[in-house]
Amino acid sequence: MAPMSDHDDPVARGYRDDQYAHELTRQEALREVLAVMADDRVRAVYVRRRVRAAVGGWLLAGSVAMAISAFHWSAYATRVLLAAWVAAPAVALVAWIMARARATTALRSAVERAMRGDALTGDGATATRARVSAAFTEAGVHDGRAEGLVLAGVSLLAPLTLHLAYTTITNTTPISLIHNFTEWMRTSLVVVGHSHLVLAFMGWRYTWRLAVTDPGRSGVLAGFKAVGVAALVAVLPGALLLGVPIALVAVTGAAFAPLAWWWATQRMRSDRATLDDVVHAARARAATNAPA
Repeated sequence: MAPMSDHDDPVARGYRDDQYAHELTRQEALREVLAVMADDRVRAVYVRRRVRAAVGGWLLAGSVAMAISAFHWSAYATRVLLAAWVAAPAVALVAWIMARARATTALRSAVERAMRGDALTGDGATATRARVSAAFTEAGVHDGRAEGLVLAGVSLLAPLTLHLAYTTITNTTPISLIHNFTEWMRTSLVVVGHSHLVLAFMGWRYTWRLAVTDPGRSGVLAGFKAVGVAALVAVLPGALLLGVPIALVAVTGAAFAPLAWWWATQRMRSDRATLDDVVHAARARAATNAPA
């Protein structure tokens, strides 16, 4: 008897047909997710978040350069501090140009990565939302990384920037026992630098939590809470060793942190609302085009 071909073998034919059906389902799901990711509003969110991440990363790098220069190239420490802020708009512009140029490719790659691990266990609106959410995660458009980087960078640079402004206006450092601002920078980094790091960590943690669970608040109270934690941390060794008052840390932090936390909260909510609108519009189109 001649061997049965795959075309005649019901088992082989069924396996082949299942593979074909699975591939058709995958391609349809891929088209649905790509249609959402191709929306201009998603591209705009992607670009904005890449710009924020670049600026936040630059500010973090500037804070490291400032700390190194304060101890090793003290003549340039103040210039490095100012340069970190002055160059930030140029960093934002370069990041904007690069993000716009690669947005389409990056978003499609994010969809492919998300779909690579998708078992296609369901169809319909629920499954599509899950796949779109996975693609958003891969593209980094709805987590807290970008805003977290900005808050961390600002937390490390803003305190000494405010102290520099105070010194420039009053011609004296915040604590009159120290008359040279570079010396003040070194003293501040040694005595309360850990408070700045705590504040940076609080900002990073806040944005990650906000990306997961939004309590519906403005972010201002969270900023004040972060300042309170940083001020308490300043008790050791600042207040005990050198008499640095906690009030100085608290006042400095309160001058920028609540506003920065509020900004991050509003930006994240605005982007999330934009993405939600895109998903809802895609669902409405799918429902309209669905066969009766």
